[in-house]
Amino acid sequence: MPHTVYFHFWALSRTVRASAAEALAELDISLDDFGLLTIIQSEGPLSMSALSKQAHLAQSTLTMAAKKLMRKGWCEQERSPDDARQKLIRVTPLGEELLETGCAEMRRREAEILGAARTNRASVIERIRGLRDMFPGG
Repeated sequence: MPHTVYFHFWALSRTVRASAAEALAELDISLDDFGLLTIIQSEGPLSMSALSKQAHLAQSTLTMAAKKLMRKGWCEQERSPDDARQKLIRVTPLGEELLETGCAEMRRREAEILGAARTNRASVIERIRGLRDMFPGG
């Protein structure tokens, strides 16, 4: 029986996650936490509900993860300038440094992989985005 597209995405995601986790191993941050930090940096500062939607995580799961990021000093909460009752989460300078180091290591690994495949990074990213956009919620 032939494998489904979903199976191939699942297999690819496991391979990519393992490679990315290995790249981050020396930085003492999980891939999931690094992903959250990346979203906060690129979209933030964000409310917890906005971050929950961006990360596709339940609010309770996200709250635990955000507290861990704050304990490590990579994120902090601040009051919204528009609504003093609302708290926003943003990346700290320490978190920025961690993201810079982690992204540099991931790009180094990407260059090795893409060089062996004789393709360029922009082309791969464009193809991945096209595939992701085919799926609901992509």
